[in-house]
Amino acid sequence: MSKQRLWLKRRQAIEPIIGHVKHDHGMRRCWLKGQTGDAAHAVLCAAGYNRRWLLCVWA
Repeated sequence: MSKQRLWLKRRQAIEPIIGHVKHDHGMRRCWLKGQTGDAAHAVLCAAGYNRRWLLCVWA
């Protein structure tokens, strides 16, 4: 399988998760300033998503 096809399959697997995080976990608008704020906001949204996922799996 070509490298481009592998990247396309990976993107198709990740895209619904990104949409879910944007819609349900507050990633629509970043209230923090600068590049550091943008990076911190992305990490915190991902952490919130992972925490909620873990709580659902272990519950």
